Amino acid sequence: MIQTINAALSRIEEITPELKKYFFTLEKPLGFTPGQFVTIRFKDHPLTRSFSIASIPGAEELELAIKTEGEFTQRLEKAGIGTEFILKGPLGSFTAKPEMKKICFLAGGIGYTPFKSIIFSEAQQKSSRQLCLIYSARTHKEICDKAVFEHLAGSYKRFTFVKCVTREPEFHEHGSYNKRIDKGIIETELPDYKDWFFFICGKKEMIEQMTALLGSIGVDAEHIKIEKWN
Repeated sequence: MIQTINAALSRIEEITPELKKYFFTLEKPLGFTPGQFVTIRFKDHPLTRSFSIASIPGAEELELAIKTEGEFTQRLEKAGIGTEFILKGPLGSFTAKPEMKKICFLAGGIGYTPFKSIIFSEAQQKSSRQLCLIYSARTHKEICDKAVFEHLAGSYKRFTFVKCVTREPEFHEHGSYNKRIDKGIIETELPDYKDWFFFICGKKEMIEQMTALLGSIGVDAEHIKIEKWN
């Protein structure tokens, strides 16, 4: 059920100068399914934007990862702790369905947010699903929650974390590539990739490129789920 909830900004964590995680306390719990999103507006201003939820259901704070670009996010970046907002949600159907036994998440930049919620919720529940996150960013510093995902991959055997860094040729780590997500990476990391469902989240260009890539290697269109923004 869609709710309208008062919220207050409780803390901010900087990932890069343009990319931050914002945490909110809510006047009452927000029930949602991992992968969904909320709309948020300033209580004293009509500016409104939609963002995927990064936290898991039941967390003490609602977590949103947001890149500063545009009027809303510039105003948000300057907001002080305690600034009040109005949230509406949950919204969307970008969620894992029971029949999806193997899911690969293809994330571009800030597009990792719904996947974090899904992955950590599945891990908390000790789900039987196989999960893989292939995360593409310009540099390793732009891979949000890199250490958190690496720790989970080391402790939760049903989860694999793959890093693709496109503009940092000197970066080398276990499970990393110095290129964009391509056919070779999919085939190497997921030899049985035709059995997997693929969730893609990012900007329009990234969605189109990944959808075309998956189609070119024979992934069923019914196994491709997308979430995009302008």
